Amino acid sequence: MADRFAYVPVIGLFILIAWGISDILSKQRYRRIMLGILTAGVLSALMICTWLQSAYWKSSLDLFERAVQVTANNWLAHNNLGTAKFNKGRLDEAIGHYKTALSIKPDYITPHYNLGNLFLNQGKIKQAAFHLQEALKIKPEHAYAHYSYGNLLVKQGRLEEAVSHFLEAIKSDPEYAEAYNQIGVIRGWQKNYKGARMFLLKAIQIKPDYFMARKNLEDLSRFSQKEHQAEK
Repeated sequence: MADRFAYVPVIGLFILIAWGISDILSKQRYRRIMLGILTAGVLSALMICTWLQSAYWKSSLDLFERAVQVTANNWLAHNNLGTAKFNKGRLDEAIGHYKTALSIKPDYITPHYNLGNLFLNQGKIKQAAFHLQEALKIKPEHAYAHYSYGNLLVKQGRLEEAVSHFLEAIKSDPEYAEAYNQIGVIRGWQKNYKGARMFLLKAIQIKPDYFMARKNLEDLSRFSQKEHQAEK
């Protein structure tokens, strides 16, 4: 971030030049005219410097690419650049930057978490599990890592283990509506409709505009009614 102020010494240099010329021109007849021209030149130069520098800050992608270019071993910039590239759909490049961040700082939890989610979305369960487990080794109370690992376990059909991780996520973040929703869904699959309803209602209580939880609650009511009617 300090690089954003790199033009400050240039401003200082121009001011020194202006002051020096002012002394020279102080005894000359056209001092005001010349100083006006000089000032215009200085301001133009400053505008150019500012424009060149601000060109790097058009987006987070530009910002962190610049940070990686001008700083060495910047694990934070590599992680953030990975996320910026992930958001652009440049997944292979994102993976590369996350791994670079980890090569610089192996105990940095965020790229482990990011890689875990990225691989999980790609269906690469083994790689996802490794990075999410590493994240939880570094920070056992990391709510988001527990949530992501719970989703991984759901994909493997390990539902009770998944629930335990969703509960750990809730323990770390009691307002984690998505974790309540996931437990509600699992309990619904297990036909534990009372338990499912309790968790889904909690998710909606935390986040009233949570569309998916409301949809799941509607589906739960419909399925439980059908099952109740079938038993008659």
